[in-house]
Amino acid sequence: MLVELAVSTLIVVVAMTVTTQTLSWIANSRRSADRRHYALLEVANVMERITADASLTHSPRVLKQLELSREAKQCLPEAELAIDTKPDPEQGATRLTVSLKWRGQAGRWEAPIRLTTWVDPVEENHEEK
Repeated sequence: MLVELAVSTLIVVVAMTVTTQTLSWIANSRRSADRRHYALLEVANVMERITADASLTHSPRVLKQLELSREAKQCLPEAELAIDTKPDPEQGATRLTVSLKWRGQAGRWEAPIRLTTWVDPVEENHEEK
């Protein structure tokens, strides 16, 4: 009877340990997925702000001043936003890339989220139709 009690106690302790570790792993994975989703939304919002205002797409100085939202800074540890523009003569447009990286649970950089689009050059002397 005493041996059976010891074995059953051992089984319960092992089961509880495995369950706790599994729940912890699931919570960390979920938190990481939530951060990644939030980062994607934030990059999409930044891209939309840039493409909605044509004056932003051709001013690297102004692009460097764009910042993440307050919520993104709280949700994504040590988040870094990068905006890169490159003229593409073949396309006759400017290639615009917005990327965002942040530190994950273990303090290592997570794989960045990147969105790229091409914007037409702003014509200086266009007339309204």
